[in-house]
Amino acid sequence: MVEVIGDMSYSIYIIKVRARLLMLMSAVILLTACSDDTDRSGSLPDDTDVLQIAAYTQDLTSPSQSAATRAVTVPSGYSQYAGSASIGVFMTKSSTTDNSTEMTLISYEDNVWHSLVKVIKDTPYYIYGYMPAYATSTITPNTSFDNGAILKFTNVPSVMSEDFSVITGVLQLQPDNAGNAVQEGTLKAGTFAYTGMESGKNFVDLMFDHLYGALNIELKVAESYNSLRTIKLKELWLRTSDENGPSKNKTNVTVTLNKTEGETPISSVLYEPTGEDVGDLSFFQSALGEELTTSYKPFMGHFMPEGITSFVVTSVYDVYDTDGNLIRKDCKAENTMELYKLYDRQTVTKRGYKYTIRLTVMPTYLYMLSYPDLDNPTVVVE
Repeated sequence: MVEVIGDMSYSIYIIKVRARLLMLMSAVILLTACSDDTDRSGSLPDDTDVLQIAAYTQDLTSPSQSAATRAVTVPSGYSQYAGSASIGVFMTKSSTTDNSTEMTLISYEDNVWHSLVKVIKDTPYYIYGYMPAYATSTITPNTSFDNGAILKFTNVPSVMSEDFSVITGVLQLQPDNAGNAVQEGTLKAGTFAYTGMESGKNFVDLMFDHLYGALNIELKVAESYNSLRTIKLKELWLRTSDENGPSKNKTNVTVTLNKTEGETPISSVLYEPTGEDVGDLSFFQSALGEELTTSYKPFMGHFMPEGITSFVVTSVYDVYDTDGNLIRKDCKAENTMELYKLYDRQTVTKRGYKYTIRLTVMPTYLYMLSYPDLDNPTVVVE
């Protein structure tokens, strides 16, 4: 049995960057959801400072759902980014002969964003970037960086636990007398300009858009089964396929961005499969196991969406009796789902869409528990 929850599209992250400029020829960006005032300037000159950043992202929900309340006015459908993926940032200049194409990492530790992105007072920049930052990337100007950029990513995993997204908009904020960020103008897609300011007066909001699709697996245990057994989920694996067969395990992605001021700057996204056949790639792991209950619990994975027509989800879990004794270890259940059967009028997946599928552990298969050599018991697609 299959239960599909709507045709849920999602797009666009917003990163709120609150910055203090390092005075001299450089400044350090500290990305922070709750900024840390610890001095991280190291050996930088005394008149340098750190840029503080908070992150916002659109919820992966139905397009009709309203966005969360946030400190600044942003387009409908956006909310604060709550993940922990690192961000790769390019602080580029408009001149094609003076391009800064070095990626700088912004990491997330102890609920604080940290980075060493240098900016210079009164210097105009065009900010481009992406997350997660472990993807290997290069950037070139789209004629010039004030007109856009071309980002190329190599060997991106075709399935991952983190969302793969790119900066699509930048808004520079101004500080008030108390040093708080004040929004002037509207945060909108297609603008990338940022100008370095003096110490303590650098604030910027960043928008992100998705490059992958999302698969939201919701798992529960049937009530009659839950009274007899405890299920602890240890892994979820995903294998995707197009009409020609299984996907490759890596993807090269090329994104072309244009200056558009209000419309999506993404003019094209090209996916080039590479590497081995995808097999099964993990998007959830728990050494001790995540205990399932009679209520649905979500587990999100992200995948390269080009031409995908079907999913194969493998669940790995342990089974315990009512006294907490381990009965069966590392059970596996494989479920194959074709997109056109899950969603009417959809034959291939799209980037920026979330596909929700509900799976239930059913008591029908309880007899399998007495046969430890059986390695394919019991997750039913509802």
